[in-house]
Amino acid sequence: CSSDLNVYTGCHWFAEAALYADAVMHATSLRAETFGEAFSLTGADLAQCLMNSPTCTAMYCEYAKELLAKLRRSTALPTFNQAAAEECTIASVHQNSYYLELHPDPKTMLENIDLSKVGVTEEPEHEEVYHDQVEDNAAVITLNVDEPEPAPGYTAADLAQQVLAGQVETKDILAKLRECIPELDPDRGSHTLLSQAGERERSESCCLSIIALIKGSYEDYTYPQAEKVRLTAEQWQQLQRLTKWTRP
Repeated sequence: CSSDLNVYTGCHWFAEAALYADAVMHATSLRAETFGEAFSLTGADLAQCLMNSPTCTAMYCEYAKELLAKLRRSTALPTFNQAAAEECTIASVHQNSYYLELHPDPKTMLENIDLSKVGVTEEPEHEEVYHDQVEDNAAVITLNVDEPEPAPGYTAADLAQQVLAGQVETKDILAKLRECIPELDPDRGSHTLLSQAGERERSESCCLSIIALIKGSYEDYTYPQAEKVRLTAEQWQQLQRLTKWTRP
């Protein structure tokens, strides 16, 4: 195949984003070289089909939002292609709450999730043990209780105190949040283990917004907002009055 020509065999789908967007840029053409079957689906026909099943509509809306979010991030990459688009579709299906209810992933089950090691540097164990003899002559291993307990790591209370004292720069807050809240760890946090990247991003955004409110930083609070929809100064003052009212 040439650099601008790809050959597909088997089952594939193309331009799925056109089902959920008002306009999608035409970038490729599909041409048959042998006999095969092709089916087309319009957004109007899909909507008409979903109107007959409210439960299915909720599932599909969740799927469509996740897919568009993935496509929005992926299309900005220089390596984006048809295979990447299909991977976004499959990943969106596997992350759908309705799908997960029917096909639970063992790694997402609570009994299989361990956050105790997140942010903790493991060191070799040097615990001493001794053996007690019980009536049936079985050996029981008991840990030496004289070993000191490990010191607690960096906590949310530590971060709060540093923020209130002005000891943390804005660019460092997100990293410190992930350090003191194990669930937000991008590699081994619970959101990552449960394949809920969107929920993790929303949780981080919530924490950063609260910190900006407490600091009284309008710039930090509105930094991600586009100029046309940015919070007005009057709205910011209302939030500041509410923040002061809630303080003990």
